[in-house]
Amino acid sequence: MPEPLSLLVQQKLDEFQDSERPQTRPGVVPWSPPQPNWNPWIGANIDEGPLSVVSTYLAILCIRSSCWTRFTMILFSLLIYKEVSQAIPLFCEY
Repeated sequence: MPEPLSLLVQQKLDEFQDSERPQTRPGVVPWSPPQPNWNPWIGANIDEGPLSVVSTYLAILCIRSSCWTRFTMILFSLLIYKEVSQAIPLFCEY
């Protein structure tokens, strides 16, 4: 029987910047009705960045557009990698 293998990493992989948001104590997040630009996790308005001053509809369009652009760039990269790998003499399609 093989020895058990731990999947826990013993090293620190990334450094994260300190948050500039107000720190809150852990606990229950109070319920509140949906409000534009309100973050219930920190109990504050999200009033930074370009999406904070536009309507919800415009924010959704902007986010969707950036996601679509990123998706097409990744897809284009994958197609190039596929063409390069198919050009290798050892490539064989199953």
